[in-house]
Amino acid sequence: MKLISATLVTALLLSPVINASQDHHHDERPEEHAKHAHESHDHDHDGHDHEHDKPKYGGIVAEAGGQHFELVINGETIALYAEDLPHDHDADAIKIRLTILQGKKRSQLELQASKTEEHRFESAITQQLKAGDKIVAMVRSPKSKPILVKFDVAD
Repeated sequence: MKLISATLVTALLLSPVINASQDHHHDERPEEHAKHAHESHDHDHDGHDHEHDKPKYGGIVAEAGGQHFELVINGETIALYAEDLPHDHDADAIKIRLTILQGKKRSQLELQASKTEEHRFESAITQQLKAGDKIVAMVRSPKSKPILVKFDVAD
């Protein structure tokens, strides 16, 4: 089981598909970048904000499975905002496991639905995260396929 988990995590880290720090065409003018970014989205833009790559809660933003996620690390708490989940989801039925990779050290956390904020899942965290650490979130919902989201911790 550990070999399968380690292999899965290694494959995820090597996969460019859902990396939160993907190449964002830094050499483009802002207008070109905005046009290019919106062309690659496969979901409906009507009626919602187009500022997908800007953190709403001061965290790390990523997109996977056509949904937007934001990971917020605040002192002794780590939270994942999953605002694009359909509103008919029972938050307690959604299971989120974080795998934290710090060099060769690996740890896991289970996030729980927040009692105060919709679409926020949180847990206490005891380790200190630093630039270069990687976090992979596995989001499981009874009404959809599992979604893997990868975050790179920056300064």
